[in-house]
Amino acid sequence: MQIVSGVSLFLIGISLDFIFNLLAADSKIVELYNKNHTWSLVIAVVLVLVGIILIIGNLRKDAKLEAEKKSSVLSDMPIFSEDEKFLHEQLAHHQENRRQLLKQKSIYAAGEEPLHLLNQIAAEEKAIKEIKQQLRK
Repeated sequence: MQIVSGVSLFLIGISLDFIFNLLAADSKIVELYNKNHTWSLVIAVVLVLVGIILIIGNLRKDAKLEAEKKSSVLSDMPIFSEDEKFLHEQLAHHQENRRQLLKQKSIYAAGEEPLHLLNQIAAEEKAIKEIKQQLRK
């Protein structure tokens, strides 16, 4: 796609350069091109239009590919009901809480962990287990 755009821009640049050279040329050069002046301008304008058409076509193809990519990403994602979404969010929260509690527990020596911390970890693990059971149903 980028090659087509590059070629299109190259064609437009060459054509515009050619047009400006024809219009800004000395009178001697203009006399040489008098016979073919009209045809040269027509060819240059056609090349500019072809370049513009190629660029527009390229932009449309890029937009179509981007839309297809987005739709394929959305189709790959599982579709959950509101309840399942809620359960997944709750599961993520409980797992994060458990991770934080385990991090706090790691500060203490083995057997020296506070009882309230152990109880909180056990409660989070129980909640995670219950949510996973609900999701399996």
